[in-house]
Amino acid sequence: MNNIKTIIMFRHGETTSDKTNPNRSLTKNGIICTVKQASKLTNIINANSCEIFSTNTIRTINTAKILARELSINFREEYCVDMSSFLIKGWDLIRDTTNKDLTKIYLDLINRNQLPPEITTPLQVTQRFLEAIANTNTQATTIILVANGGSIEIASYFQNTFRPRSLKLKILNYSEFLILNKY
Repeated sequence: MNNIKTIIMFRHGETTSDKTNPNRSLTKNGIICTVKQASKLTNIINANSCEIFSTNTIRTINTAKILARELSINFREEYCVDMSSFLIKGWDLIRDTTNKDLTKIYLDLINRNQLPPEITTPLQVTQRFLEAIANTNTQATTIILVANGGSIEIASYFQNTFRPRSLKLKILNYSEFLILNKY
């Protein structure tokens, strides 16, 4: 982890509408948008010192493969981070009848200091995220991590090793990314 200077947190591409299906795939638009976003990264990264990591879902792996192809970076599926590193225990406690995005509800509870103690804290999610990356023993100076939206925002904003270019807490849309640089 000492070699890593930059982490690019990349939300997976748009998926099919059935959110209950953990194996849902990317839509055609999701593929197109991921390719477009990859072209933006070509001017930011050095492909020779960059590696791509992904959580272990179909949608994140497929997004990582597109990025790898477009950026000419090797993506090894053995670098997939177990999604359990990012799971927030107690989601069911914050579900409400408004069908609002759970990430937005979670972040709102954090901002108001009202997160119930039974729910995984951002610090716990962030520690698991950093441990998962450290366990890969990567020598890259830049890593791209493809994951789910809520996991990315929480790990990005509540860690203290890297700084986001913007301190504004924002929910990432499909195929959007956030760049974190080491302090």
